[in-house]
Amino acid sequence: MKRILYLEDDGKLAKLVMQYLEHYYLVDHVSTLNDIEAYLKQYHYDIAILDRNINDADIGLMAIELIHAHNIDTDIIITSAYSTVDDKIKGLSLGANDYLEKPFDVRELAARINAQLRKKFPEQISYKGLQFNMTNKQIHYEGNMILLSQKENALLFFLLENANKLFTAQELIYALYAHPDDILPNTITVTIGKIRKKLPVDIIKTFKTRGYMIELF
Repeated sequence: MKRILYLEDDGKLAKLVMQYLEHYYLVDHVSTLNDIEAYLKQYHYDIAILDRNINDADIGLMAIELIHAHNIDTDIIITSAYSTVDDKIKGLSLGANDYLEKPFDVRELAARINAQLRKKFPEQISYKGLQFNMTNKQIHYEGNMILLSQKENALLFFLLENANKLFTAQELIYALYAHPDDILPNTITVTIGKIRKKLPVDIIKTFKTRGYMIELF
């Protein structure tokens, strides 16, 4: 499941947005730069939604550099009541991928998140006869669909979306689970074992004592 970092100091708005987005994503809500830095040390984020003005300071724009220092691949959506052309140009020139004016409909925010995610991943990945549909998260082999459990599917597609990157078991737990501290350390090993039994091709590489990776090229 994709993970989102959400910077917003308006508690009422944050609650509304999170109630909607948490149906589809893991969302971590923060309200300060210190919070952002602490969360970045623990999690990998696909998207960051940043309110530009926090306590009368341009915190959202300051956060862009901090986030990209940890992971340049994290896409940034700025939300702000500052809506002039110059405001938007400033945010986009500093590294934001999108700029959404306040007030906004949360459905539009969700649509913009989906648009950013579609840009990052190809619609389909092929590997030794396996066909992975990255949009609907389906797997086919020789015309037949392969069914995995929800957690198996989430782990497999996370590795596909981050192909050629090595992840430790702990990093995968933090990326995939809303409450990682409650997850047993061997959960990833067990889940990968189940995936290997169901797929006709072993696509996940194990690097002893280091972690797991899918190498596509």
